[in-house]
Amino acid sequence: MVKKILLVVVLSMASVGAGLAQELLCQVSVDHQRIQGTNTSVFKTLENSLNEFINGQQWTQQSYKDREKIECSMLIIVNSVSGSMFSATLTVQARRPVYNTNYNSTLLNFMDKDFNFQYNEFDPLRFNENSFTDNLTSVIAYWALIIIGLDNDSYASLGGTPIFQQAERVVNNAQGKDQVGWEPNQSNRNRYWFTEQLLHPVFTNLRRFSYTYHRYGLDIMSERPGDGRKIISEAFPSLREVHERRPASLCMQLFFDAKVNEVVDMYAPAPYDEKQEVFEILNLVDPGHLTQYQKIMSGI
Repeated sequence: MVKKILLVVVLSMASVGAGLAQELLCQVSVDHQRIQGTNTSVFKTLENSLNEFINGQQWTQQSYKDREKIECSMLIIVNSVSGSMFSATLTVQARRPVYNTNYNSTLLNFMDKDFNFQYNEFDPLRFNENSFTDNLTSVIAYWALIIIGLDNDSYASLGGTPIFQQAERVVNNAQGKDQVGWEPNQSNRNRYWFTEQLLHPVFTNLRRFSYTYHRYGLDIMSERPGDGRKIISEAFPSLREVHERRPASLCMQLFFDAKVNEVVDMYAPAPYDEKQEVFEILNLVDPGHLTQYQKIMSGI
């Protein structure tokens, strides 16, 4: 697990293309149950092509061994098809192993509702980071990069920055292409705003909290659960400033959408004073999950 802490140093010494291996171990599924009277082979072909596309790409200049690949999944639910035009939703999930355990901590759990694309069966899937080819590959590539960036952030403080910058280029390439989910005036919960917040200095504390939470909290809890939880507790106040400057932000919401159940399980057995302080901060920065957080105080 220590290997990613020194990742940037290692990469600066590595030659481009030497010994690189894919970063992701992703399971892509295409659900077409809502579609009637359509040749179903196109959905299976799409599913197979997307699995090859996302797992066969080298998305960054990072080198991963097979056991280090990031486990994730993408579920595409097709809502309608008209000729070669698909309207769908995309649920993206990613997880990170916790050191010395069999437990995986969720990094991302998000439903992207703005997912329309054109696809003909057996179309080759191509992606160019420097230009917009099509919406299908751009959306998949965007979320692949976000997953890698979030994983990097959990192993090194602000370690995901260069990967989020790659995702930002995908967003910029999609501007003006008449596709939903990419532009700031379309929604406050889309790809544009998630990337903008991940790279904005206001959210530095949240990203550093993620690093502390995972690397110095969860990763030591198998041996010293009290110490790991205490480190996380001491880091929680740093989120107040993020909330004060950007209340109800997408970035904060997605972090706690992924962590809410884990946080409840972590703090339910904590000493009263410790969980009371954390509960008050959670109530401020993530009021949408208040019902779940109340279980912390009841000890459930």
